[in-house]
Amino acid sequence: MEITQLWKDYQDGRSYQNSLSLQKTIEENVRFYQGEQWAPVTEATAHLPRPVINMVKMIARSKKAAILSTPVRLVYTAENDSMAGQEFTDFAYFIQKEMRQDELDNKAIKDGLLKGSYFYHYYWDKNAKGTLAKSKGGLRCDLIEPLNIFFSNPNLQDEQKQQWIIIASREEVSKVKEKADEGVDLSLITADEYEGGDYSEQENADLCTVLTRYFKKDGEIWCERGTKRVIFNEAFSMTPDLRVARKNLGLSEGEEGKVKATLFPIVAGSYEEREHSIYGISEVEGLIPNQKAMNLTMAMQILSTQRLAWGKYIVKKDALKNQDITDEPGQVLVDYSAEGEGIKRLHEPGFSSMPLQIVNTLADLSRTMAGATDVIMGDYYADLSGTAIARLQSQANLPIEELRGRFWRAKEKQGRVLEQFFKLYYKDVVFKGEKSNEVSIFDGSKYAETEFSLLIEPISGTRASAAGDINMLDNLLNRGDISLLTYLENYPDDALCNKKQLIEDVKNKHGLEVLELGKRLEEAENALKEALDREQASKKALDSVESLVKENMRLKETLSEVYRDAEDFAKIIVAK
Repeated sequence: MEITQLWKDYQDGRSYQNSLSLQKTIEENVRFYQGEQWAPVTEATAHLPRPVINMVKMIARSKKAAILSTPVRLVYTAENDSMAGQEFTDFAYFIQKEMRQDELDNKAIKDGLLKGSYFYHYYWDKNAKGTLAKSKGGLRCDLIEPLNIFFSNPNLQDEQKQQWIIIASREEVSKVKEKADEGVDLSLITADEYEGGDYSEQENADLCTVLTRYFKKDGEIWCERGTKRVIFNEAFSMTPDLRVARKNLGLSEGEEGKVKATLFPIVAGSYEEREHSIYGISEVEGLIPNQKAMNLTMAMQILSTQRLAWGKYIVKKDALKNQDITDEPGQVLVDYSAEGEGIKRLHEPGFSSMPLQIVNTLADLSRTMAGATDVIMGDYYADLSGTAIARLQSQANLPIEELRGRFWRAKEKQGRVLEQFFKLYYKDVVFKGEKSNEVSIFDGSKYAETEFSLLIEPISGTRASAAGDINMLDNLLNRGDISLLTYLENYPDDALCNKKQLIEDVKNKHGLEVLELGKRLEEAENALKEALDREQASKKALDSVESLVKENMRLKETLSEVYRDAEDFAKIIVAK
């Protein structure tokens, strides 16, 4: 049967990987990280104990934490349009939260540590849910195994300069047939064996290798999918179909042609750059020889201890007479030899501390050379303030800055791919920004011709600065600048195991205090009302007294006038 050109290009890519011994190296790195450090067992090591002091995992974990310790965000800016930049920045934050980008970044750095490279694959999932928009589906991202991605020119480290990129995946034959275009000969889609590494599959698994190729045509990104024998999805443009765009995105005639997909939806990153190759070098690769030496030294020390622990005896003929030496505490042996001293312990040399010193020296040197120092591991936290710890960590992180900077460049490339998807696929999406809870509507198509600058901005603080955050919160609480509830709500999550319960208890206690204060306030209001009523009553009584007094005064004046009039009348009568 005829083999597709797609499959031939895939085989060429795998041949290049084999020339770098990439599959063998990655499989060994993963085994050592997982603690499988004695496989395969050889004749020389078959009799040895198999201790594992997993220095590889310890150093890899500490380096990953150091690289990811400073979170970053994508910041878009547009000349003479600050609102556009802010809207793109907020929407990028929203979409990355929806895609769980932090989890993908965490796994990507782990891939870099173990496998040398990490590859993000962004794609539009028409069945995805999560945004409220006119357009159906949503942007999603997967991490691609380095052994499952291939490039037209792997000597170029820039993925956007490639002519094509192939992604290999294992899918069920029945599902692949359902996705095939009309007219495709489905009998050519058959199960095959996996060639991509030391990963087992279930027996009778009806799987085939599916190849997805992205390639450039007149500067635009196209995509096709096929298997070993057939192309089951003919090439189609990554720019949304014009009819679909008008229908799903609400575009008018002519409007849909402003933006085209010109970037591969692939973001490549290397832990350590390999000269003239897009595939990087891992951290674990250089630690394995030391790890093997440590394990072998410890194994020989344990074996020597086992052989010397119980001791050996020199026994003359017939001295034991069927007695068994068991080394049980208090065991008594009878010496039946004629001359005596027929049973005696062989004096052996004591245990040497040299192997342990060698192991400790190897571990210390490996950690120092790898940059996984005590400060990075947090071994000096006990007697230092948060500020002092932060300074020590800052100095210890200097050798890791190059690794972190390389990861941030990959984040910048992510931002460009996201920008392309925003402009092509998103229309009237309801979302909330990073700092505001206000609901906004995002329409990427209106920024089709807007040129954005992109920066990677470190967020204030670090993920590893919990001690410094706690120290600051302690000071604010002691000065009375914040409440206990505010203190707990801002306390680092990973430094307090029952944070939610404590916050709930404080809220409940605060609620009871508010309720008690409310009761007291109600009682005070009632007392005040009664006092006011009594005062009002007293005022009314006083007003009545004043009225009586005034009435009496008026009557007295009237009576006086009557008396005066009577006197005047009497005087007139007497005169007559």
